[in-house]
Amino acid sequence: MRVLIAEDDFDVRNALSRLLAPMGEVAMASNGQEALQTVKQGLEREEAFDLILLDIGMPAISGLQVLPTIREVEAENGRPIGKGAKVVMITGRSDRWSIMSSFSASCEAYIVKPFRTRQLWATLSDLGFEVP
Repeated sequence: MRVLIAEDDFDVRNALSRLLAPMGEVAMASNGQEALQTVKQGLEREEAFDLILLDIGMPAISGLQVLPTIREVEAENGRPIGKGAKVVMITGRSDRWSIMSSFSASCEAYIVKPFRTRQLWATLSDLGFEVP
């Protein structure tokens, strides 16, 4: 399994990486632009991501701005919505607009920071992943 963590906070990115490392290969990006580039590179090498954890509030391109582009790139590479990566938005934003916009952009789940590990595991399990 391949996981991409797109998070601008160094500590959160590293904590998520440690949690998810037992599930498979973990790549990291610190902003939306890096996340998009990493997704494109994975698809070019035929090593698509199975799971993307995407923060909304990142510099350069926010998670909410980059998600539709990620979905377009996946579709162009034979992975239409429903066949591409499962995307979980992980953010400090709990307002209705952010939540609705995220699901409209085709995320599969939404977790508000701060969160507990068991909440992450429950979400990933609901998405069909085997969790440690």
